[in-house]
Amino acid sequence: MVKEEPQEIEKLWGHEVVLFPSRQKYCAKLLHLLKGAQSSRHRHPRKEESFACLEGTAVLMVGGKSFMLTPFTRPKTIEAGEVHSFHGVTEAVILEVSTRDDPEEVERFSTSQAGVTY
Repeated sequence: MVKEEPQEIEKLWGHEVVLFPSRQKYCAKLLHLLKGAQSSRHRHPRKEESFACLEGTAVLMVGGKSFMLTPFTRPKTIEAGEVHSFHGVTEAVILEVSTRDDPEEVERFSTSQAGVTY
């Protein structure tokens, strides 16, 4: 058995908690998105991601379409290569489950924007 210590990473849009940082085959994160914050528009050439909103309300933008994420909506999955970003309508917590995460394999098309902190 391997004991995992979650890794917290600060982001302009909030922070993410990598739940199993030593895993090479899969990744799970909690994305803590601030109200009014927006992640960069980006894509991952090889990474497939699924998102489920656990708290709050966020918008997932994928290829020019917007999808509302709340605890009552179905999870959304995006394929490798799809350009996407998040916008915090309220503070939100999003569960991300994906194939292997490699920060070097990200193409960014815009910068992130900070949200509201209290």
